[in-house]
Amino acid sequence: MNTADKEDLNFTNLGSDKFERDYDKEPIVIKNYERFFVANLLPFCIFATVVIMLGLDYFWPEFDKTPRQILVNNIILGYFIVQGLLYIIISYYVCVIKNRFEVKFTSNFICFYKNDKIERKLASCDLNLSKSFWLMPSSRIIEIIFILMCILILCIGLWYFIVIPIALNILFKLFFHIVFSGRLKGFSIFSAIVINGLPQSDQQLQYSGYLTGLVVNKNYLLYIIDKKAYIEVKEYFEQKSDIEMDKIKKYYF
Repeated sequence: MNTADKEDLNFTNLGSDKFERDYDKEPIVIKNYERFFVANLLPFCIFATVVIMLGLDYFWPEFDKTPRQILVNNIILGYFIVQGLLYIIISYYVCVIKNRFEVKFTSNFICFYKNDKIERKLASCDLNLSKSFWLMPSSRIIEIIFILMCILILCIGLWYFIVIPIALNILFKLFFHIVFSGRLKGFSIFSAIVINGLPQSDQQLQYSGYLTGLVVNKNYLLYIIDKKAYIEVKEYFEQKSDIEMDKIKKYYF
């Protein structure tokens, strides 16, 4: 094989039997479900918790209700269910069907695209990765604050306001993992990888985003469904940034 033939291979020889992929000639391009999950996960957990609490209200005999109160309860319950379903359906259409969100990995950059138009560009040599249960850019300080709040809630006996949202978080991710991949295999509650937090222009939106489901925040998260894509991205980070994806920090709050 001559030199020209070797260059046609999209890999660069690193040593005896090791080859590094040339990501400029053969970039990784993955479908990113960031917008859909960011727009839906937290609102779903909040709305669904309210619906469940209203539903459980029927099974608490100590709270006897008049027919009028039951009617009002049913109207509120129906409103939350209809609004929640409409919100998910509309966001699914906007984030998955109407628009195409992708992330492209080249030798020196990671680029976030919307309909083939670049929206954010990051240097592959300067990355800070973490995994987030709630899909939020977080820190240990924020996590400690949330843990203390959870302990307080448990102490006053309102455990269901912790257990129900956590269970709904997992169920939502599981359901749409099956919807997008067509199988249960490969599911993880930490499929979301936060890259360098929020874009600089969106820093002021970070804390307001916590209260609004982060729907205004974008291009800071990799939500990988496909197992093959996960393996490719994992190899990319190991080669370009010396980061092991299986060992990066995990934030539960």
